[in-house]
Amino acid sequence: MFTASDGGSGLKADQGLNDDSQFTLTASAQSASAAQPTTVSKTIADNAGNTTTRTVSALIDTTRPTISAQTYGLKADGVTLTDDPISPNENGWFNRTVVIRFTCADALSGVVASGPGACPADVTVDSDTPDAGETVTGTVKDNAGNTSLPASETVRVDTAAPGISAAVSPDANSAGWHRSDAMVTFTCTGLGTGGRCPAPVSVTQNTDADGTVVSATATDRAGNTASATATVKLDRTSPDARLAASGTLGLNGWYRGTVSFSTAGSTDALSGLAGCTAVASLATDDPSHTVVTTCTDVAGNSATASLTVKRDATPPTISATPDRPANASGWYRANVTVAFTCADATSGVGTCPDSEVVSDEGSTPVSATVTDQAGNQATSPALTIRLDRTAPAAQVAATTTPNSAGWYRTDVAFATTGSDALSGVETCTTPATLDDDATGHVATGTCTDRAGNTSPVASSAPVNRDTVKPTLVLAAASAPNAAGWYRQDVAFVLTKSDDRSGIDTASCTGPAPITAEGTGLTTTASCSDVAGNSASVTSAGVNIDTTAPSATLTPSPATPNGMNGWYRSGPISFAATGTDIVPAGVNGVSGSVTCSAVDAIAGDTSGTTVSTTCSDAAGNSATSAALTVRLDSASPTATISPSPAAPDGLNGWYRSGPITFTTSGTDTLSGNVTCTAIPAISADTPGTTVTTTCTDEAGNPMTASLPVKLDQTAPTLTVPANITVTATGNSQAVVSFAAATASDNFTSPVSATCDRVSGASYPVGTTTVTCAATDQAGNTTTRTFTIMVKYAFTGFFQPIDMSTSASLVYNTVKSGSAIPVKFRLGGNQGMTIFSANSPTFTMIACNAMAPVDDLEELSTATNSGLTWDAAAQQYVYVWKTSTTAQRAGSCYQLTVKFLDGTSQTAFFKFR
Repeated sequence: MFTASDGGSGLKADQGLNDDSQFTLTASAQSASAAQPTTVSKTIADNAGNTTTRTVSALIDTTRPTISAQTYGLKADGVTLTDDPISPNENGWFNRTVVIRFTCADALSGVVASGPGACPADVTVDSDTPDAGETVTGTVKDNAGNTSLPASETVRVDTAAPGISAAVSPDANSAGWHRSDAMVTFTCTGLGTGGRCPAPVSVTQNTDADGTVVSATATDRAGNTASATATVKLDRTSPDARLAASGTLGLNGWYRGTVSFSTAGSTDALSGLAGCTAVASLATDDPSHTVVTTCTDVAGNSATASLTVKRDATPPTISATPDRPANASGWYRANVTVAFTCADATSGVGTCPDSEVVSDEGSTPVSATVTDQAGNQATSPALTIRLDRTAPAAQVAATTTPNSAGWYRTDVAFATTGSDALSGVETCTTPATLDDDATGHVATGTCTDRAGNTSPVASSAPVNRDTVKPTLVLAAASAPNAAGWYRQDVAFVLTKSDDRSGIDTASCTGPAPITAEGTGLTTTASCSDVAGNSASVTSAGVNIDTTAPSATLTPSPATPNGMNGWYRSGPISFAATGTDIVPAGVNGVSGSVTCSAVDAIAGDTSGTTVSTTCSDAAGNSATSAALTVRLDSASPTATISPSPAAPDGLNGWYRSGPITFTTSGTDTLSGNVTCTAIPAISADTPGTTVTTTCTDEAGNPMTASLPVKLDQTAPTLTVPANITVTATGNSQAVVSFAAATASDNFTSPVSATCDRVSGASYPVGTTTVTCAATDQAGNTTTRTFTIMVKYAFTGFFQPIDMSTSASLVYNTVKSGSAIPVKFRLGGNQGMTIFSANSPTFTMIACNAMAPVDDLEELSTATNSGLTWDAAAQQYVYVWKTSTTAQRAGSCYQLTVKFLDGTSQTAFFKFR
């Protein structure tokens, strides 16, 4: 509304002024775009012809936004949507989780980005729906306030596999076998409209079989499948009967011990062997024994088998007799013949051994073995024959042992010993003793055995004897220098000789080289000859100086003027000195030490090493300990490295602590930079700066700093309390709830979003709403609340009486009747109101004390099922009972479980 006025000639009449001073500019045409608003102008003139113009500009959008809905599935991860929309099967059902996604658009002012009126969030249907399906509806607003027409999508979901069982007719026998053709019939449950149950399968078996497997698959309306299997076994054939003997089998078919009989060889290819009659074992000798057994299979077929065996378990007898007796000492001097006698009482003797002639000298045991016709054996007791024709043997040997080289250094005595393998030695002669040095001396002797045989003359091994020491001479292997000194170890040469047994070079010790320092030093040596005689010798004295003099290099300044051994200024000069060293216990050195000069160091260096060499008069030299000179005047670099290296949140924020810091520095010369530590940051901070100072070995400092901000605290999220409402129709209800709100310690405000929208329809059952809020650092808080939609169940109506916790009542009815179960759920909630496999009917024990009430009303329906009575605004479920299942006198509990998770029960007694 605008007001016009003029203080001079006055406003011109007829200009559309409402009361001669006010007018209105109205912009109603839709704008071309956000950059081209709708514009309207008006010009007012006064009576003098002066004019004034006013213009109004506005963005006008009068067109509704658009919204559409499509169905998607979930990929294998259970979170990500499929790339393309999915469609139900030919029956209009899904057998998987379905996500309904809305697509919104507005060509002018654009769709509201968030909050009320925004494009609805995805709706997930992940539980089975009623037959009518679950309908999801959504609308969207544009920024001009226009609301779209609603878009809806109805999905029907069934993820439960159907039930299927297989039954075989006629029944098998108690062992599970059939004797005629059989029919396999399949019974299915939970198929729904459009499901398929397999047809019966006839199993005709022309030949015996141990199992024909029949399998079939049921498919429900949503495409879920389940399988059932039945096995049919058929046997018409009698078993084989076999009788087997076991035991120790000898020769010619004779058993030589207890004979056991078994039917282990009996077989039946199909139903299996039921058993065979037992046969007693044969435990006594018998030349002809017959046994019989009868075998029966599981089907009752039988067969008979017989077997004849013969048994001889008794060994034959055998004895041995020599042709003459031995002499008084038990010895024979000529060959002996031994004869054998054999006998057997049952199977008879096989072959009796021939006589045996003993011609070998010594003790010969004689025995033989006989075998009867059954293979039993017997061996005669051993008979020992002793025969001796051979003279004894003699040996001569020294009674003492020479050294390892075969030499003696004392008198040598000898002894004669004999051996006879049969009758034994009687006497031997004794040789003379060797009592003088000799080489190759031999002694002789003889022996006689108890039979009077005398051995040939025996000789000893040659014997050697030596009692004289060897001769030794010892001299230095090299000459000393002109001053009479050695400056290295002195080796010696040993000359040795022996005129009989010779030198035993392995026994010689020394001469050891002289390795000590001093004057008049000596060494010794010794040797033994082969006979063990020893001699020793001592060398003339020698002078040795092997110790280098000391060498010392002293810098000036003596101490580095920097840190950690570094110099900061030069030049650095050096003084070289040396002294000849006399080791402890040494009696004299060569002396006269001279040292090499060292140049001064004037420039910076990362490490220059210098030393001096000093020599004594004997030519021994030593080098001083090396000195390393280092000079550094430059400062190092300084670096701070946080861990984590980069902020793990958003907008440069860290979201998790502690944040630790590694400080480091580099230096091109002195190196070994040390840096001050930085304490870790564990507490939240909107911004702080950490600092470190790094120092190299020379003491030069450098400072570095780093800004850090940390927010570990997630936003505070407030969501509505859990909501419980009653379904208003079609098993769902429209539920409104307050928006979630959030706040944060550093970030304000913080927006909160939820995956469900207020004012939408929610199905019967529990729906979980998840809300989330994220602050500037990226911390996220998630909270949930539940929306419970329940039926308004008011109880079972007549003719059924409901029991209470305090009072049990049985509804009595005739078996086979159709019982109407009436109830209300707060209006028509659709025909899919029961949970899977509900209602259930469970036989229970009857309580004789509980009251009963006859049902006053029955249904004429022939099958169980659920209907909606629109006139009475109630549901009627007909339970068609069975005279075979619900027998007279039995009691049952009817349990109805609804989709909202509640259950209701009623009790029945059949007559």
